Amino acid sequence: MGALAYVGWNLAHPSVSGRLITWTVAAPDRVDLTFDINVPRATCVLRAQDDQHIDVGYASVEATGRTDYRLHTLAPAYVVEILGCSADGAPQVIPPQFPPGVVPPVQPAP
Repeated sequence: MGALAYVGWNLAHPSVSGRLITWTVAAPDRVDLTFDINVPRATCVLRAQDDQHIDVGYASVEATGRTDYRLHTLAPAYVVEILGCSADGAPQVIPPQFPPGVVPPVQPAP
């Protein structure tokens, strides 16, 4: 009975995940990326870091299916990742980790 309840709950409330498909450094201050999610609509948190693993870009994005996004950065990105996604508001992920005194770049309006 417990296993049946577990399966039923997971079918009714699927876990939300995002998959990064591609990203390119389009300019020294911007990364263009494409990602998709496994639910119709979710909020995903994206992060870009430089080669020293310091955050250079961070954004919370409303996603629907396959999403293209331009992530503004402070410097060229070395790695881009989806930190997490949630269908129920903002996902619980680590906050931006910019160096003290550094103001994160303004992100484009949705």
